[in-house]
Amino acid sequence: MKKNYYKTSTYILGLLLVITLFFLFDATKNPPSIIGAFSNNTALSDNVNIGFAVKRANGYRLYFQGKEFDHGIYKKSSDNAYVLEPKNGANGAIIITNKKSYLYYPKLKEKIIVVQQTTAIK
Repeated sequence: MKKNYYKTSTYILGLLLVITLFFLFDATKNPPSIIGAFSNNTALSDNVNIGFAVKRANGYRLYFQGKEFDHGIYKKSSDNAYVLEPKNGANGAIIITNKKSYLYYPKLKEKIIVVQQTTAIK
C-alpha cells in the first residue's frame, strides 16, 4: 500500500514541477517584435479605433478609423520601448510587452492607448 502512495505523490509532484516550469518560462520569454500590426479593437474602453503597422525598414503607418492618419520612422529607445518620429508633429512612443502594448501618440489622443499585436512578422 505504501508503494502506491509514494508513486502517486511522486507523479503529483512531477506534474506540479512541470506546470511551474511552464509558467516560469512563459513569464521570462522575450516580448514580441515591433514588426507587424497592432490594433485596439479589443479594448472597448478607449473609444479610439486605431491600427498601427510597422514595416521592416524602420517605418510605420498609423490608421485612425480605417484611414491613414500619420506615418514616419521609429527608433529603438530601450529593450521594449520605441520612439515614433512622424513626418509632421510631435513624437510618440510604443512600449511592447508579452501581454499588452501601449501606444502614446499625442497627435491622436493625449492618453495612453492599449493596443494588442494582431499580426507578428518575424
